[in-house]
Amino acid sequence: METKAAIPTKFHNSEGAVRGAESLCSPTAPIRVSVLSGFDGRLVRMDLKRSDTVETLKKMFLQERGTPDLTSNLNLACNGKPALDHQTLAELQLNETAMFVTYQKCIGG
Repeated sequence: METKAAIPTKFHNSEGAVRGAESLCSPTAPIRVSVLSGFDGRLVRMDLKRSDTVETLKKMFLQERGTPDLTSNLNLACNGKPALDHQTLAELQLNETAMFVTYQKCIGG
């Protein structure tokens, strides 16, 4: 007796949701960014351009805190995902406001 393999079917289409989110924010409007420090609970707010990178955001955050030399040790996450230094805020597909959270990488077992 021969059994047929199940053919996967598309459960839903997310293309419309992505296109809808893109239309909500202007490509030239500044982004109001908040960075929550996971170490001490401080919240820092700043306005950035969509062309600014995550590295620029890190530098501005650390200058605001008074520790500009710690850029390489700072990790940021947005929407539950790590934000990479080379990514622009436009690439992260953020709306007019965004919340980033600092976190520390723990290496070991």
